[in-house]
Amino acid sequence: RLALAQFGAGPPPPPPCQLEDVLLGQELVNYFVMAESLAQIKQQGLIQGDDDGYTVTEDGRTVGQTLAAELPRTVRDTAVRGVILAQQYAAKQAAHQAEVAPAENGFTVRCRIEDITGPLFAVDLYMPDMLSANAVKEKFIQQGDEVYKLLLAAVTGNRTLADKVLDTLEKQ
Repeated sequence: RLALAQFGAGPPPPPPCQLEDVLLGQELVNYFVMAESLAQIKQQGLIQGDDDGYTVTEDGRTVGQTLAAELPRTVRDTAVRGVILAQQYAAKQAAHQAEVAPAENGFTVRCRIEDITGPLFAVDLYMPDMLSANAVKEKFIQQGDEVYKLLLAAVTGNRTLADKVLDTLEKQ
């Protein structure tokens, strides 16, 4: 119901995986409560769709607007912060692409940054196991710009740029 409150009053809700990231990542609910609530609001006709995506019905929007006004401010602020982080991640994921592929004795993480003109940066990184490969993939998606700037600083000898990027990373 919290998800409905946050996503019912505006544009369609994000994909289910992004909704999970918001709610679970901000520790607003555990997975089982979220899955049960999602099934309940679907059964009540407040959302429609499937695991590929959900849309909020008109009744769902009304209930969502009411619930959003009744949520404690700290819960509402946490949910909104989670939505913003998920949207930022989705935008970065579009520009900072990373894929994990099996390699001999481990995995390769293929990291790419593209802009409107095409490929800007690409690197393959070897990781010994799937856990570390997925961790590198997620970090690259989140911080691909910083990786690119550090590489530019290294190949151009620009210590000032490197220091700025490292300061930014340290603050995160």
